[in-house]
Amino acid sequence: MVAHVIVKLVNEQHMGEFYFRPDQVATARSLLATGQYRMASECYMALEGTDAAEEMFDVTNNPSRGAERVRVFESQRSLSVGDIVEVNGVPFLCASQGWEQLV
Repeated sequence: MVAHVIVKLVNEQHMGEFYFRPDQVATARSLLATGQYRMASECYMALEGTDAAEEMFDVTNNPSRGAERVRVFESQRSLSVGDIVEVNGVPFLCASQGWEQLV
């Protein structure tokens, strides 16, 4: 199966909130509801769920994948804590440790 993947980056002025609030999921939901995310990338891949989210994290953060990063992510900042990777309509929050489903 091929998954539809959308990366949403939180507005940079809100990135720090994910380091100081204990409930990162509630923070993400609130910021998402108030339009504090922007679509950064859209692609298709053979991975699903958190595997697809982890793949997007690696593409944007792994220096050895620079050419692929430019193709998929252009010159945007790396995926980080507080950002969202939506896989087949299911949003996953990049948390301090791992991925948290937002639904």
